[in-house]
Amino acid sequence: MNTICGLKPSVYPCFKLKTENDKLRAAKSELQRQHDSLTDEKDEILKDKKRQIKDTERWYITIY
Repeated sequence: MNTICGLKPSVYPCFKLKTENDKLRAAKSELQRQHDSLTDEKDEILKDKKRQIKDTERWYITIY
């Protein structure tokens, strides 16, 4: 008799687990991509904020 995971062909929970595992891996990859994108965006915002602070400091120095 042909078996997979030691079970009869009519019941393949290991396939269900593999499918669920594949879905979870894909979701994890998507979440990691979003995390990386948001981290990059945060870094750009911080750089811009620092630039604005420096510009403001220069402006105050030239006025006073």
